[in-house]
Amino acid sequence: TSQQSTSGTIPSTSDCLFTAISLPLVPISGSNSKEIIGSLPIPSQEMVLIEDLLFVIVGTPGKYIQLKNENGHFSIGPEFRNEGFDISLCDMVDKISPLSQYYIKIRQFCAEMSRFQSGMVAQALGGGVRTLIKEYLVLVAQLEHQFQFGGLTLSKLWFYVQPCLHTLHSLCTLISDIKHQNQILLKGKKSCRGGQLLSVIHKRTVLSVGDKQSNQMFNFLLQKAAKPFFEMVDSWCREGILRDPYEEFFVEELSFIDNSTDTDHQWSKRFSPRDEQCPSFFNADAQNKVLTSGKFLHVIREFRQTISTSHIPQIIFVENDSRQYMSSIEKAHSFNSQKLLDLIFNECKLLQRFQTIKHFFL
Repeated sequence: TSQQSTSGTIPSTSDCLFTAISLPLVPISGSNSKEIIGSLPIPSQEMVLIEDLLFVIVGTPGKYIQLKNENGHFSIGPEFRNEGFDISLCDMVDKISPLSQYYIKIRQFCAEMSRFQSGMVAQALGGGVRTLIKEYLVLVAQLEHQFQFGGLTLSKLWFYVQPCLHTLHSLCTLISDIKHQNQILLKGKKSCRGGQLLSVIHKRTVLSVGDKQSNQMFNFLLQKAAKPFFEMVDSWCREGILRDPYEEFFVEELSFIDNSTDTDHQWSKRFSPRDEQCPSFFNADAQNKVLTSGKFLHVIREFRQTISTSHIPQIIFVENDSRQYMSSIEKAHSFNSQKLLDLIFNECKLLQRFQTIKHFFL
């Protein structure tokens, strides 16, 4: 089933994935047997492996199936094949086992994104990923319920987790992209955050256009991650206030330039573009309009003037529809520039000053 969010639609991995399962009660035998595994009948061996797998796919080592940690990369150890399990069952376990390394990698990524140093965009992305992981854990809980009632086989388990396997694999490709970009930036003592992080997600969204399930998931994550970034855009364009505590926005304020500096220098240098933080879905014209819109309002505020921009639609990111937020940016730019002109011509009496200069020289 699909869940609705205020900032996007949570993609459903499969119609059957999170459906409650109701099966007749069948007693489980052999799952706790201390007999040699090889002497157990195939159905009993299968129950032992399923019980282990239900632990392993959420990152917990099982009794026979162990997790190997090689420099932070987790995988299933091959030792369980030496326990005497049927080869066909072992092959099925190998198909399902990548879920464990995907889950651990995603869980570690969420922990990294939750740090306040990562920035608000990263924290929002981590929240979106955790939403997807909750759905995965719901699936595992339902599979455990079915196992307790004796209705789960390895074939059924494989059937239920296939869509999830694809989703988590796609999510791990995004995580790998972000880590790769982070490694490049770390050479310059920077990290992938803000607009750069949105660019990485957007690129992966474009590349997955032929994969409906993955594309829907990436769009959902882009919507989540873009929310705090567009709150910065909205605050700057409609209030003239720069709210960027983690240097994630593509406009930066140079603190050493204050009101004591000459006016021309203030206008050109105090607020400047931070090009590396401009998302790939923002073109140069949009970036310039955002930059100047905020500058207009900032100058008006310096004159202790207040204007209302409540009639301008809030600037909100909408997936696959740039026209909506671009329309709001253009309206803010047009309104702010007109108000600044009104201030210059009316309050500052620019024409009268020109007349005075004209009479003085002529």
